[in-house]
Amino acid sequence: MAAQGLDNWGSGLTIPGTMSIQHKRFFHAVSAISGVLLITLALAHCPSRADTQANGRGIVPLTTTWNIETAGDMPYPRSDFGADFRLRLTHLGYAEDLGLGFADDPSRQFMRIRSRGWARYDHSPVLSAYIRLNNESTTCIGCDHHKSDVGEVIFENLYIEVRNLFGLPVGARLGRQDLFYGTGFVISDGTPLDGTRTTYVNGALLTWVIPSWSFDAFMVWNRKREEYLPRINNKYTRLLEFNEIATGIIFRRLLDGTSARDYLLEHYYIFKEEKGWHKLSTIHTLGTRLGFPFSRFRCAAEFAYQAGHAPQYKFAEVESGLIGSQTILAYGVEGRVSTHVDWPLPVDLFAGYVHLSGDDPVTQGKHEGWNPLLSRWPNWSELYLYTLGIEADLHPQAQGFAFWQNLKSTFGGLVITPDPRMSLEARVMMLTASQHIATVRVEEGPKERGTLLIFKFAWRPTPRLFGHLLYESFFPGNVYIEDARSAGFLRLQLGTSL
Repeated sequence: MAAQGLDNWGSGLTIPGTMSIQHKRFFHAVSAISGVLLITLALAHCPSRADTQANGRGIVPLTTTWNIETAGDMPYPRSDFGADFRLRLTHLGYAEDLGLGFADDPSRQFMRIRSRGWARYDHSPVLSAYIRLNNESTTCIGCDHHKSDVGEVIFENLYIEVRNLFGLPVGARLGRQDLFYGTGFVISDGTPLDGTRTTYVNGALLTWVIPSWSFDAFMVWNRKREEYLPRINNKYTRLLEFNEIATGIIFRRLLDGTSARDYLLEHYYIFKEEKGWHKLSTIHTLGTRLGFPFSRFRCAAEFAYQAGHAPQYKFAEVESGLIGSQTILAYGVEGRVSTHVDWPLPVDLFAGYVHLSGDDPVTQGKHEGWNPLLSRWPNWSELYLYTLGIEADLHPQAQGFAFWQNLKSTFGGLVITPDPRMSLEARVMMLTASQHIATVRVEEGPKERGTLLIFKFAWRPTPRLFGHLLYESFFPGNVYIEDARSAGFLRLQLGTSL
């Protein structure tokens, strides 16, 4: 179906977002009752401790997006369905302005309730269909300038899937789907402005295998607001600051035997176009990702180089400030090393480095800032996403929320797993900037962003019940003015799935 047809269909079935207080209370009541029912059913199907331990830790492949390699044989005809419920309570303290006084609510608390339902039907060994509906409501606790809101009911996923096309090792997905490659360095989230409600992209994925190599090719088209599928209680939620189109190809080297999960050589090329009233950028990205064991260590590294063109502005988000075009020359690097120790408790130790290039304000006609493509998500930190917003508002490019760039960091930590059903992670990140930013002090010297401490306790008492407690604390460095305060982030999550 053409995009225009989808656009008309979605607009024609939209239900207005105006709701009475009674309707809002009803939506909250339905969300709460559905959550209680899901938890009750999950408890009724709890496996034994032995069953939980039998699942073991397992090895997680580096590439987690569906492809024809991992599709496997599907029984048919088969229908399946399920649901999940997630409650998040979050406290955010001074993360958006570091106490500098320009945030409406520098310290606030909010609750997010998300419920989803999905269904899958395998018509044959080669043809399947999948649908997932999503609703998330937000309640701000004691906020003066952030209103509470009852969310939309949306199509989070809606696609058809074809496997072993014409008897060949070829598969395809067409429609709204989730894409996530590797550690999410370049492909992970197509809807950054709605938070963790969704991560989908609208597009097509083609995957095939030849001897020793497998290939993924995709094309996605994402809009600032939902235009393709109908919504109930439409809120015209912003998903992006601009419309974007991205297309890419990823090819990886396959190895025989069990070592295929230990060794990885992956190359990719991605083209992206960002189009809005104040910008028209084109970005070409070439990248490589490696994964291999070394003695008792697991090593992984990713490098990507970017080139293209973008508009150049003298002032942020002021159309009259357009002074021409500039060339994009940027790069991003991430490397990690990890190892596992079984005594006295099962512990995973890890260390790494990330470097995302920043724009040099001195250079004319050139923009060196890394573009995160489809990866504007909390890859390294939940808290620091909000702090980066300070730079997004002040930078002439007006890049937007969660626009990771101009960042260098060494990090290290550990994950303790005393029981397969729970884990405790502690991580420290030393953050610096490669270029001066708008909030930097005048004097020369090291561009220290600050120190970030992260602690996360996660538990899954059964395969159907899960939760975590996440705490982050950021201590600003010398790139921020002396009055900048330390920031904090605290989140409690409880959830269940069927």
